[in-house]
Amino acid sequence: MTKKTRHKHLAVSAQRRAQEKLRRQRAVRMTLLAVTAAVVVLALGGGIVFLTGGEKPIASPTLTPPSPSAGPCEEIPMPAREAPPSLPGPFPMTIDVDATYTATLKTTCGQIKFRLDPQNAPNTVNNFVAMANAGWYNPMLFHRVENSIDIIQTGDPFCNGEAEACGSGGPGFSFPDELTGDEEYVTGTVAMANSGKDTNGSQFFIVTGKNGERLSPDYTVFGQVTKGLDVAKDIQDIPVSQSGQPLDLIWLMSVTIDES
Repeated sequence: MTKKTRHKHLAVSAQRRAQEKLRRQRAVRMTLLAVTAAVVVLALGGGIVFLTGGEKPIASPTLTPPSPSAGPCEEIPMPAREAPPSLPGPFPMTIDVDATYTATLKTTCGQIKFRLDPQNAPNTVNNFVAMANAGWYNPMLFHRVENSIDIIQTGDPFCNGEAEACGSGGPGFSFPDELTGDEEYVTGTVAMANSGKDTNGSQFFIVTGKNGERLSPDYTVFGQVTKGLDVAKDIQDIPVSQSGQPLDLIWLMSVTIDES
């Protein structure tokens, strides 16, 4: 065998080993997803998870992002974060309910855009716009992914990647629900998370699939995704711990509001 031929065989072997390693990593990832889904279904017992901003999740080990990242999301160190700004909310009404408002979420998986609905949820939109413009969401983790009901959730200022620190944070005030009783959580719906009646704060969730239709009409709907649903689904596909926290640290880096 010539030296050139031997090098060619070595290169082919190395490529095969790399492909086999990638297949094993994907198999482990899919197994983790299946096991987590089974655990969630058993824990729910066929019921619906209450999307709470006030109840602490089940404790789990400190989350550390896998290396290297195996998906479309950018892996970055934990951003330097200052304490969230002091907010004087609930905020007085300043939005124009007849205007069109669009929110752009810059995440480490890409951008998600959704149109706000000030006519059906004026108070909720007003508070969300005020918090976004105050830099409240810059940055925060997507601290919860629920595969059984197809939602991703963010907006907890105190979540730092450790389970015991995530799930109960807010802006220090709450405001009432804006519900009709006929809410439907179709794919792309953006709604407020809460810990009971009239306890809205800063946490919100995005519905990424049909399982969102299982939710009871207890969460104020204030927007609909117009672009980047694939990004939201990428976040949904990330493996999670038993408490529902993504095993990759996925960041909401900023929220900007456009009015027209």
